Amino acid sequence: MITGILALAALTISLANPSLAASSASPSGQQAATVAASQHRFSEAEQLLREHLRQHPRDGASWLQLASIAAVRADANSATDACAQAANFVDPIVTLGCRGRVALVTQDYGPAYHALSRMLQHPTYERQDDHWTGWSRGVAAELAVALQRHDEADTLFLRALAEWPSRPLQAAWLDHLLATSRYSQVLASVDVNEPDDVLQLRRLIALRRLGRSAESAALTDYYDWLYGMALARGESGAGREIARFYLDVRPRPERARLAAQRNLELQREAEDFALYWRAFAPEPITAGEAGKNMWPQVHPPAVPPRNRENTRP
Repeated sequence: MITGILALAALTISLANPSLAASSASPSGQQAATVAASQHRFSEAEQLLREHLRQHPRDGASWLQLASIAAVRADANSATDACAQAANFVDPIVTLGCRGRVALVTQDYGPAYHALSRMLQHPTYERQDDHWTGWSRGVAAELAVALQRHDEADTLFLRALAEWPSRPLQAAWLDHLLATSRYSQVLASVDVNEPDDVLQLRRLIALRRLGRSAESAALTDYYDWLYGMALARGESGAGREIARFYLDVRPRPERARLAAQRNLELQREAEDFALYWRAFAPEPITAGEAGKNMWPQVHPPAVPPRNRENTRP
């Protein structure tokens, strides 16, 4: 299963890298969009960015942010247009990374991967270890995963993590390890006291796959309570994690379906469709099977209306 690099990565890196942020006359529009997108208010985030870009059309980081938000919503056309605008103001490797993000939506993995991996092998980028190159290398790693080039994905992930050790990239690496049955390596990568819920979830999945769920019984009970309360309140911000928890850690089909459906109403990346596919499958299927059979079209049908009479977790 593909876990997309977090859409907000572009902005996060730009604010930490003067070389790219310099093209932005004011980061305030970006910052407001980041807050909105982090709360899954993607329409508002898009509006804020477009207003900002009308005043600062040379802000490459904001064009990248706009492309990423469009990719999260599976709007490949808007994402492609934003990448093309960004290309006028950012390093070529970032442009190829942006196009790679779009390819993870359109499933046109091969051309995007070959272009990006070739560029990363250029001496300039072989020597470069900045955050933007790490981000682009992480996108290449996800494309390699999609193409089942696991050895190449390993190499790309490890180099990218050295350059850009972010939570989104760590989660993507852990998902790759889980998908290739390297559960002990997941446990070695995530501390038992890891405070981040996204990373801790991957540890719980690995423990269950190894038949060692008893080691995390108390923590599993806590997450069951926490996520059950979130579903009861109608929250959907952590929909991906909630759906995965109820699919892979403590199976409860009704809760998994509710979380997956609410999540898909907000974000529509490949991972989100795979979760929805798994949650509503008549028979249990693995994440890998969902990844092979998920949504076959770039513009998928609308999510069915939620049954408001059956929303209790």
